[in-house]
Amino acid sequence: MVSRLPSHGWKLVRSAPQAPQACAVFPHIGSASGAIFVDTGVEINSAMRNPHIYISDVAVRELGKEFGLVPGGAIKAAEDERDEAKVDLMLAEARIAALENELEGVKSTIRLVS
Repeated sequence: MVSRLPSHGWKLVRSAPQAPQACAVFPHIGSASGAIFVDTGVEINSAMRNPHIYISDVAVRELGKEFGLVPGGAIKAAEDERDEAKVDLMLAEARIAALENELEGVKSTIRLVS
């Protein structure tokens, strides 16, 4: 799996051509982890081990949280939950109206009997 990210030449990769690969943010996440990596195409010349910079999908998500970004699926899930709550509210309001009508009927019956 390789796909180019827009404008900066980064690539998404499942395994790097330069092994071993490890995340620059979380070095314990390596090529055996099953993570997807952003291959930045950048190398740090002073790095003794793994000069090529990869960033794992885990690091990207964690960095997004730190910047207050919301994962795309979370918005859809929240919208679905809101829509379900609206339906539940309409059903509850209809049930309340039916119970109020029933209560008025009971009150009328009691007035007739009294």
